[in-house]
Amino acid sequence: DMNQSVLTLTFSEAVQGKTALNLAAITLQSSIFSPVVNYSLTGGAFVDPGPGSVVSIQLTTADLNSIKASRYLAVSKSTVFVSILQNATYDMSGNLLVGTQNASSVDIFVPDTTPPKLTGFQLTLIQEPLQVVLTFDEPIDVTITSLALALLYIGNGTGGLIPLSGGSIATLSPSTVITINASQTVLSMIRATPGFARSPNSTFISLGANATRDMASNGIAPVSSFQVTTYAADLIPPTVANFTLDLNVGTVILTFSEPLQAATFQAK
Repeated sequence: DMNQSVLTLTFSEAVQGKTALNLAAITLQSSIFSPVVNYSLTGGAFVDPGPGSVVSIQLTTADLNSIKASRYLAVSKSTVFVSILQNATYDMSGNLLVGTQNASSVDIFVPDTTPPKLTGFQLTLIQEPLQVVLTFDEPIDVTITSLALALLYIGNGTGGLIPLSGGSIATLSPSTVITINASQTVLSMIRATPGFARSPNSTFISLGANATRDMASNGIAPVSSFQVTTYAADLIPPTVANFTLDLNVGTVILTFSEPLQAATFQAK
């Protein structure tokens, strides 16, 4: 069950204390034929630890996300098989398990139909290019993530909006953490807007419906005014990029590396 993150195994007879089952001996695989994508469990919790022939295992978040990150494993009933190593558990008389010679097909498969959730938002203004890092509760398909639907807010639901279009996604493979390199235009707009992204209290993000999808193609629900969880302020001082001197009219035109607050300029 990919929604409840539960793997249920049925044995031919009751096993002695389900907690005696070696979870690391359980491997999920995409096929019984080669090539095969497989994943061995690293842990989990037993839903009912007592003796019995039916064993339900609550998968760890790490295991579940590793399985979800694959485009070929556990995406349908025909892409999930299970194998268990010899002696992984024992019955009520102490007889050790006979391992599976061939992987067993799944009897009941519940696909992932749960939309991904945004759980973290990091804005790093201390470096160039400007980085926006989004964290989700499950792996995201970066190939169908839309930058045009991600907007930054000045305040909590009010103020100006800056689309994150024109940038690039630095993350190349399915992941719960997506890093976006924003365009220079976005960085200049942030720096030129008074009060914008000057602290965590003025830094929010909004994601439109289906701005991104998980590996099962479930689109994210709209997210509005999600406050930054990790914030790195702009500590890079401006520099003079070039200047123009006109002796006929007596002017000096200075061009800086980033927008400045003109009212604070002192011609000394």
